[in-house]
Amino acid sequence: MKFILISNDNVFIYLSKLTVRKNHKIQFLEYFTDTRKSMEYLTQNASNSELMPDIIILDIDMVFEDVLSFINDFELIRLHIKQKIKLYACSALAKSEEIIIAKNHHIVSGHILKPITEEKLQKMGIPNLESRSSP
Repeated sequence: MKFILISNDNVFIYLSKLTVRKNHKIQFLEYFTDTRKSMEYLTQNASNSELMPDIIILDIDMVFEDVLSFINDFELIRLHIKQKIKLYACSALAKSEEIIIAKNHHIVSGHILKPITEEKLQKMGIPNLESRSSP
């Protein structure tokens, strides 16, 4: 399983990488600190399934970023991507106007609170190493 993390919170990125690499067999394709660069990546690689993620985690708390525009742009570009990509909104707070909008957008698969944990990854459908190795 491959995923992309979009956040400008360096501590969140670091901790997320540790959690994912420690407990899961996931290929961490990329992390982006701004939405424009992540959209460029997705647009440029839309026809290459090897470079497309299964999951995108979008930090909706990013300062100076228009995450709602990213969601709307992603809705358009996903029409040109062969595989299904799940988009999860992520934030530090349980309530905000952007969370409500993101949760109600039909292409957003769900919302998770920071930090990313083992349990949250499993709820997103990402099995841990132990569950993969057990008979």
